[in-house]
Amino acid sequence: MSGVRILTTNDFVASFFPQTTSYGRLPGAAALQATVDDLRTQAGGGFWIDTGDLAQGSALGALSDGVWPFLALGELSIDVAVAGNHELDWGAAHLRRWSAELPFPLLAANLGLSLPATRMLFSDGELSV
Repeated sequence: MSGVRILTTNDFVASFFPQTTSYGRLPGAAALQATVDDLRTQAGGGFWIDTGDLAQGSALGALSDGVWPFLALGELSIDVAVAGNHELDWGAAHLRRWSAELPFPLLAANLGLSLPATRMLFSDGELSV
């Protein structure tokens, strides 16, 4: 029997650069991507699903009125993400505009944001509605 590895993250808050925090140190996007790559290699594949607060919450967002994180997220191999409350920090229109730049779908099932509520993921990596 084969299985599917699901890798989840949450509260990345656009922490692209390593930084010290009150609770330790955030490793940054390159280290996170390397960890996901290692886990996918060990499992022979896997899906990366982010469960919210992915793009907003860092200085990168504050310095760009929330634009740069959405552009930088294209460098990560996320398969699908769910909009968190901080994705709305600059409003729903901003979220719709900049989530269109993401190379993966951003979902929202419980808010009228004109984002898809679901996405089917296939084990060969191909996405389908």
